[in-house]
Amino acid sequence: MADAFVREIGSYFRANKGVPGFDSPLRKVAIALTYIKGPRVDGWADDMAVWLDSLHPINDNYDYIWECFLQSFEAQFQDSAKQQQARMMLDIITFKFPEIDQYIADFEDLAQKAGYTVGNDETVSLFL
Repeated sequence: MADAFVREIGSYFRANKGVPGFDSPLRKVAIALTYIKGPRVDGWADDMAVWLDSLHPINDNYDYIWECFLQSFEAQFQDSAKQQQARMMLDIITFKFPEIDQYIADFEDLAQKAGYTVGNDETVSLFL
């Protein structure tokens, strides 16, 4: 769910690019925090709100703030083992005739999650 949240909030900000106020990194963090709710995330969100409140609205309003928020979010909520899991799945995924399209789609998805470059010699060898 964390990956989906980051993707969706990014889409929301891209859709509102150029709208006054939406380019503010501090406002982006504040808006994102309004969507992070629930007993399992409230403590982290409260800590982030305290951090956000400690920042100066003009002097600290730069892109690094949004990047710090995303890094903290990813460290806290995203699956830290997803790359290793994808690599393990690539070792066991097999082609089942006639489902070549599904195999290719699954392989490319796992390769991307594993951090492999689709199209390089090692990835092609693993595919074959």
